[in-house]
Amino acid sequence: MTEGIWVGRGSRLGMAHWDRGVSGRIAPSPVLGANRLNEAGAKWIKRSYADLNALTPMEVSPRTQRLGAREIAKTKRIYLDCLRVDSHRIRLLAVMVFLVFLIFAVSVTLLSLYLQAASYLNRIQKEKSELLLNISRWLEDLDKQRKLNSLIHENMTSVTQKHLSQLKVTLPQLLVKQAWSSQEIEQQGREYLNDQKNVTNLQDKFRRLIENYVLIPMGSPLLNNCMKISSEINRIDCPFCSAGWKLFGQSCYLVSSNTMRWQESAHWCRTHGGHLAVINSMEEQTFLQQMVTQTSWIGLSDRFLEGRWHWVDGTPYDAEPKFWKHNQPDNSDNEDCVTLSSDAGWNDDKCRKLYRSVCELSAGELSLLLDSPND
Repeated sequence: MTEGIWVGRGSRLGMAHWDRGVSGRIAPSPVLGANRLNEAGAKWIKRSYADLNALTPMEVSPRTQRLGAREIAKTKRIYLDCLRVDSHRIRLLAVMVFLVFLIFAVSVTLLSLYLQAASYLNRIQKEKSELLLNISRWLEDLDKQRKLNSLIHENMTSVTQKHLSQLKVTLPQLLVKQAWSSQEIEQQGREYLNDQKNVTNLQDKFRRLIENYVLIPMGSPLLNNCMKISSEINRIDCPFCSAGWKLFGQSCYLVSSNTMRWQESAHWCRTHGGHLAVINSMEEQTFLQQMVTQTSWIGLSDRFLEGRWHWVDGTPYDAEPKFWKHNQPDNSDNEDCVTLSSDAGWNDDKCRKLYRSVCELSAGELSLLLDSPND
C-alpha cells in the first residue's frame, strides 16, 4: 500500500471548507455567505487551496510521515491565522465602507440643509432690501409731508394775520352798525306792539261780529234742508250732516265699506261720533233698506240676556215698532245680534259673523232768525 499525506475532505479552514479534488473550489460557510468576500480575497484563497491540492501522496517512512504531518499542521495553523487576519480586515473594510457611506449621506443631508438655509437667507436678504427700500421711500414721503405742513402753517399764519388786521379795521364799523341796528330794532319793536294792540282790537270787533252774524253763501249745502218752524216764529232750522253721511229727519246715517263683527261695528260707529242705527219708525226702516246694498248690522241685540232685546242708545225695545222677517227671531244656534237687509226686515244672526255696519248720528242744526215774517 502506498503511503502518503492527504488533506481530509470536510476539514475546516478558518471560516471555510476545503475539499480535495481537481477544481479546488471553496464552499462558503453561512457566515461568509452573508458577507461576500471581495474579489482579491477570493482569488488569494483559491491560489492557497490550489497549492494544497497540488500535494500528491508520496512514499515516505513513518518518521518522515510524522514530520510531514507536523509541518502540514503547522502550515494549516499559519494558514488559518492568515485567514482570520484577512476576515478581520474584510470586516474592517466593510465597516469603513459603511462609515464612508454614512459620512457621504450625512454630508449630502448637511449640504441640502445648507442649500436650504442659504436660499432662506437669500430670501430674507431680499426682503430686508425691499423693506429698507420701502422705509427709505416712507422717510422721503414723511419729509415731503413735513415740508407741506410747514408751508400750510406759514400760509395759515399769514392769512390769520391778514384777517386780524382787517378785523381791527372793520370791528369798530361793525360795532357802530350794531348800535344803529339795535336802535332800529327797538323802534320796530315799539311799532310791533302798537300793531299788535290794533290787531287785538280788530279781533275783538270781529269776534263780536261773528257772535251776532254768520255769513252763509246761498248755495251752501247747509241750507238744503232748511224748514220753517211756524209762521209766528221768525226762525228757520237747517239740519245738516258731515261729508259722506246721509240726512234723514234729524239724524245722519253712514254705511261702512268694510265688514266687521257686531262688537267691532259698534266700536267703529262710536269712533265716528255715533252708534249703530236705532230704527224708530217705518219711514226710517224704508230709508235704511234703500240705503244699504248688503246685509248690515244695526244696534239691536240680546247678548246680555236671551230674549231681552235692547237698543245700543238705551231706547226701550217695546216702545218702538218691530220689522222682523217672517219667523224671526229664532235664536238658531245662539244668534244674539240683528242685521238689516235691503230686500227684507230684521234677522237675528251670530255676532261673530262679518257684515257691514249702519251708523247713526244726530244731525247738526243751524237756526236762522228772520228780520220779518216776509223774509
